[in-house]
Amino acid sequence: MKTAVRFSLSGLILSMLALATVTAMVVDDEAVSRTALSKLSVNMGFGAIETADDGEDALKKLTIMGNTHGIQPDIMFVDIHMPVMNGPDHMWTMVERDVDCIIVLVSGLDQETCNIAEQLARMRGVHLAGVIVRPVIKSELSELPSNLR
Repeated sequence: MKTAVRFSLSGLILSMLALATVTAMVVDDEAVSRTALSKLSVNMGFGAIETADDGEDALKKLTIMGNTHGIQPDIMFVDIHMPVMNGPDHMWTMVERDVDCIIVLVSGLDQETCNIAEQLARMRGVHLAGVIVRPVIKSELSELPSNLR
């Protein structure tokens, strides 16, 4: 059974940004899922969309984005289970590197595993907006907090 999307963004300041200026990154090892979520994000009105195959690839791209363009994503959709560097390890590394980015976990894993990953992320200080259980549908993205729309 699929559970509704849960979001909580207390203390995060995206309400001042128009959605078209929000930069997003989709981090997922499955090309089909990565492409689908990227297209949904564009359809929802997000600005620039960057993609990465896993957590390590995302960290490399974050470094390039920061060094070359002086930017980082405002929001990152991160799969939990990926090879090379999984979602939780990627999030912990971002916290260690002081990357200030909103994270939305995306996973096809069971709800209990998603709940555990969510609790661990919050305990580690990740700016976690919530969890979306795959398959992601447009109505779930529209449930993002109103200050992200």
